[in-house]
Amino acid sequence: MAEPDLVEGFFQDLSGRGHDPLLDRLNSVGRFEVVEGEHTDCWLVAVKGGHITVSQGGGDADWVMRADRETMNEVIRGDTGVLAAYLSGDLDVGLQDPSMRFGMIRRLFAGPRSADKQSMRIERGGQVPQ
Repeated sequence: MAEPDLVEGFFQDLSGRGHDPLLDRLNSVGRFEVVEGEHTDCWLVAVKGGHITVSQGGGDADWVMRADRETMNEVIRGDTGVLAAYLSGDLDVGLQDPSMRFGMIRRLFAGPRSADKQSMRIERGGQVPQ
């Protein structure tokens, strides 16, 4: 039985996330390229002051993340971390602006529950991990 494809659902969920307080200081557009054989699906993810918008299709971006569909499914499921997939060569990230932090891309995969936990920690006077 084939493994379910999680990519479409990931981008729908990301689009529905709306505002992520941990991305408040970020203004960036990224393009995700998901490769399957000769075909590549693209999504643009724009973050402006913590507000996330997603559109399907190509376009100009500050950074590009490219992976095959199997690797994207592994990252979305949490079986493989973004950084681990990058270091193993299974995922490529091109940052046009060297000041961009790889952590922002990892944050997009963390989901809204992680943002809620971080917000609660901040309200209680805890530290935000870097």
